[in-house]
Amino acid sequence: MDVVLSAAAADDNTPDNVVSLDKLLRRELAAITSYGLALARVRAPLRRGVLLSCRESHDKRARCLAELVRRYGGEPSTRAGPWGWLTRAIETGALLLGEEAAIRALHEGERRGLERYVAELDRLSGDAHRVVRREVLPEQRASTHAMEQLVRGN
Repeated sequence: MDVVLSAAAADDNTPDNVVSLDKLLRRELAAITSYGLALARVRAPLRRGVLLSCRESHDKRARCLAELVRRYGGEPSTRAGPWGWLTRAIETGALLLGEEAAIRALHEGERRGLERYVAELDRLSGDAHRVVRREVLPEQRASTHAMEQLVRGN
């Protein structure tokens, strides 16, 4: 996911772009942490493969979003934001209730993440909107779908 901004990117350099992109970045950072916690506890090879793939996707998205924040003149966050509750839920759920609880918590996080991307997309303009819509959002949809399939046992 290489970030390529048009020459007109400066024209759509609104504070809203930086704020929205950084919000999305913090969610991605939290997701990476959440998947790391789950991977430390999940043993089934198929599940581990899906979780690894999703974590790699979140890592790519985080790098892309951080680059966008920088290109728009902002300083990208390096710590997770509102997904902190999910990290705690996964850690506690995995310890107390096992893999199923962790998988369900990750799925819920993916579902909420997709909703957040859709909501933030309306706040983005120009190249930020284009990159998120064409590159980042499809990755989020794929992660959401993969976790949905895992929850359903497919």
